Amino acid sequence: TKFWNFQFFYTLYLSIFSVAVLYPRCGNFYLDLCVCIWTALIIGDDIRQAYIMNKLTANTSLTFRVVEISFKMFFLTIYVSHRLMTSIESAFALFRPYDEKVVLSLGLLHAYYTLFSKFLPISPTLGPLIYRIKIMILLDFVNWIRLSILVMISFGVILQAILYPDLSMDHKVFLDLAYRAFFMIFKISMDEMSVDQSCAQYLRSNANNTDEPGVCYASEYTQEVCRVTGVWSYIFFISYFILLKLILNTLLFAIFASSSSRLASDTDTIWKYQRYGLVMDFANRTPFPPPLNFFYYCYWMCNWLGKVLQYRPFTRGHKLKFKELFVSSVESQFQGKSLADDDYTYLKLLATQVYDEHHNKMSAETMATNQYDRILANSMEMEFQRRGLRQLKGKQAEMERALRQTSVNLEYFKHFIAKKTGLDLGGVRAKKLVHVFSRQSPYPNTTVQRYPVPDKYVSWDVMWVDYDPIAYTKRKHEFGVSIQDLADEDILALQMLKLETPSIQLPVYEWNRPSTNAAGISIDRQSWEMSDNQNIIYKLENGIPINPFGRTGLRGKGSLLRWGPNHYVMLVITRLNDNELEVLVENLNVLTGVSLPVRFILGEMTYIGLEALFRTEDSEHKNWSESEKMMDWFRGFNEQNEDNNDTNNANNAHSFKCERLMKGYFDDPLNTDQAWKEMELWHIHYTTASNPFNHHIRDGLEWREVSEGFFSLLSNSQSNVIQKIVDKLNVNIR
Repeated sequence: TKFWNFQFFYTLYLSIFSVAVLYPRCGNFYLDLCVCIWTALIIGDDIRQAYIMNKLTANTSLTFRVVEISFKMFFLTIYVSHRLMTSIESAFALFRPYDEKVVLSLGLLHAYYTLFSKFLPISPTLGPLIYRIKIMILLDFVNWIRLSILVMISFGVILQAILYPDLSMDHKVFLDLAYRAFFMIFKISMDEMSVDQSCAQYLRSNANNTDEPGVCYASEYTQEVCRVTGVWSYIFFISYFILLKLILNTLLFAIFASSSSRLASDTDTIWKYQRYGLVMDFANRTPFPPPLNFFYYCYWMCNWLGKVLQYRPFTRGHKLKFKELFVSSVESQFQGKSLADDDYTYLKLLATQVYDEHHNKMSAETMATNQYDRILANSMEMEFQRRGLRQLKGKQAEMERALRQTSVNLEYFKHFIAKKTGLDLGGVRAKKLVHVFSRQSPYPNTTVQRYPVPDKYVSWDVMWVDYDPIAYTKRKHEFGVSIQDLADEDILALQMLKLETPSIQLPVYEWNRPSTNAAGISIDRQSWEMSDNQNIIYKLENGIPINPFGRTGLRGKGSLLRWGPNHYVMLVITRLNDNELEVLVENLNVLTGVSLPVRFILGEMTYIGLEALFRTEDSEHKNWSESEKMMDWFRGFNEQNEDNNDTNNANNAHSFKCERLMKGYFDDPLNTDQAWKEMELWHIHYTTASNPFNHHIRDGLEWREVSEGFFSLLSNSQSNVIQKIVDKLNVNIR
């Protein structure tokens, strides 16, 4: 309450003081009298407060208080002698009426600034801000002025000498010099850089500027006040602007920003310290603010007179001593009584600071050792935990891989059972799955394990962040000699090598369209899969095709020859022999068993590879340039058989069937994410075993009975083809 009372009455004092300063002419007597009395009471309160705070050994500057009180007393003396006593003719008047206004303005300015130091620091926002302003003005700005004063003085002299070289030396020269140097901080005036047209008539006729014998003039004008402009004046002006505006002004803002950021962390501490100082200050002030403290002083005077009247120096038993007459009320309130805890707050703060300094000094020697021991212990603990986390992470990864592989295996068994039994297990028929064999591990003829891919993550449309399969591409020299040159380069390996050697050139392939290479071989990289009666356009990722039917768990092109679609043609030739189904197979080596007749399509001739497989020396072979010619060749053997059995023409009419089962994507274990098989599949069926075709089978081809054991000799994808043909022909197998 005392703080707000003081602030209210001080604000009222500033308002009356401001009106008194603004009052025209020599002021108003009553306003001036009010301000003088109020100022005198404020001075009396400041003297009492300085004495009390000094007696209490508070952390305040007594010198600053003495200087401040002296200024106020000087101000009050001038105010009284020159404003209130204007009717008295005094020979000791120091100031003119205008000078009195200046002194009053200085006093008013000091009174307003006092508001910053006495009342505003109580605010948690304005208190630290005022402290920052104080540091910026008293420290940063002063240092900046010390640095800039040399630049301002030097260029002020130079510009004065260059612009007015013949101007007479008097006080005006120095005033212009100071004005030009100092006020350039705040504004840029280019008027002195322009040529004064009115001085053109004062140009000297002599080129050497020596019109008078024995006198040398530096200016080209006869008038001293005419400016001399030219290149050098521009050079010096620009240099001065660069140093002052661009460098020194920027440096001043940088210094202010540095001080502000340095004090930002101590804002709360500064505010608490200032708040405590204000509490201590106002706790020892009079109960009433000026001008009401006049009544307090009257009460104090009466109390003191009472003590004087009670003083009996020659009376026995008198308890009042002479020195007690001059004991202040603040000192007397602490005599003969114990202090409360709140009275020791300031001493506690000082004791805490002393203890902290002593503790920091004593612990500085052992702090480094203790910190090192703690850091070492923490690092050992962190390393132990890191090792345990790595082990847990490895076990977790193993469990995740095992779970994924188990899930994939269960899904494969589900597909197998659904295919064998014809049951719809979990919506297998509702959604067509084309990637069954393409996800099996290990990759054929290798130990490479695919990344397990469940059914729900097969499609590329399903986001799978953890999908990170390994890459496998069969090297060119591992292919047969006849097809090594037909194999594509390992683009993934070349891309990794290009990161280290940027000069490496990557091969360029014509994706999604047929093309012809440098050797004149036609290469069709267009997919056979159709959508809306058009070939689909497969997407590219980092310049490499991606499997349009989804993930396979393996990157690279595997054992396939080309990136993207690899076109094959397959023949499934079957016959019935004593009601047992037989199929024509091609014998491979002992390890891989047998295979259906299938060939890779190298160029435009789709069936040329299969034609070479069935060509014999004693056969009239035809060029299989088209599918019709291939069908005619196999149909010809059936017609020969019909000619030899005229009596059974009715039965032989349906003894031959030839049809194309599919042309498009082929689910095969060799497929990868960037390379896949596309198959043109033909089925040729003879209903009798005594067909003349049997005499034209070359070595390496033979008939095999389709039985349960026969499926294990084929690859999974070819076994699936045979199973579909068996279901289609509706024959029983053993």
